[in-house]
Amino acid sequence: MLRLSLFRNRLFAAGTLAIFLNSLARGCVLLVLVFYLQGPNMNLGPLEAGVFLLPNTITIAVFGPLAGYLSDKRGPRLVATVGLVTSAIGLLLLTQLPSAVTFWQLAFPLALVGTGMGIFAPPNRSSVMSSVAPEDRGIAAGISTTLINLGNSVSRSVAFVLSDFFTTGYERALSLASARHDVIPLMLVDPRDEEMPDVGLAAFEDFETGEEILVDTSSKRVRAHYAHTMRETRNGHLKTFNPIEERVRVFFDQSAQSAS
Repeated sequence: MLRLSLFRNRLFAAGTLAIFLNSLARGCVLLVLVFYLQGPNMNLGPLEAGVFLLPNTITIAVFGPLAGYLSDKRGPRLVATVGLVTSAIGLLLLTQLPSAVTFWQLAFPLALVGTGMGIFAPPNRSSVMSSVAPEDRGIAAGISTTLINLGNSVSRSVAFVLSDFFTTGYERALSLASARHDVIPLMLVDPRDEEMPDVGLAAFEDFETGEEILVDTSSKRVRAHYAHTMRETRNGHLKTFNPIEERVRVFFDQSAQSAS
């Protein structure tokens, strides 16, 4: 039974809130990274993707016992704060990853996330347990564990996929994810992408492959073909998404729309 009176204890309330927010922040990290590693850019198999994620697990196992020792020596507040800051830095670095990475490029931010979690969890749990009377520690442990699971569940149950979806090969991954999660594709659309300006002979470069081609944009037939292809591509995306998730959102860049 949930004993709400325990939350009148500021130390208990702060500790449980911290672990809930931490679970909420990191719960979907591995889920998103699975899409990233097995997506069309990286195209790794399940085993290879698992190997790429090992730094997170290893650092949790290594730094967990060390954090318990440091917490006894330095106090839980300082050690837990260092853990949260370390995890935050790792999560921030993950947002800066390019379209494809090597194992070592991903290992460092993942190791920071795992290190932060390993450092944070033992002193946090210790401070939560020591903040209540001995007869209430069973209930306190249950509340703390419930909030951890709640944070992980909320973080993972709804997955937002932001992309222009110009690539291919993502359909099966989205279908599999939608079987266990609410997957909401957010299609980022710039109206200027569907119209080719008349600027004469122009060089176009594929951002991912580096391939360059010359296009005569002054040709009406070329511009019409480009517009038709872009419309067909966009309609194809919508047909793909509808069976996966009815709540597809098409987001238009309002600034670009007003400028065009």
